[in-house]
Amino acid sequence: MIVGPARQQDIPAFLSLAAEVEHWFGPMVDAPDFHEALENNIRRGTALIASSGPNALGGFSRYPLVTATSADQ
Repeated sequence: MIVGPARQQDIPAFLSLAAEVEHWFGPMVDAPDFHEALENNIRRGTALIASSGPNALGGFSRYPLVTATSADQ
């Protein structure tokens, strides 16, 4: 298993993982603010993904939305 920064191409894997846990944590896949938070965290390098070969095993991104600060812009 390798854990590293998530990239734009990891978004479908994040959404698939989010769909598996929505019944515990609430709606994410269809929530625009989840997508915005995920993209912001990927851009900042604060979203992580664990993978084994081509398979995503888990991921972490701050949600609900973490607002941008002047340092992020």
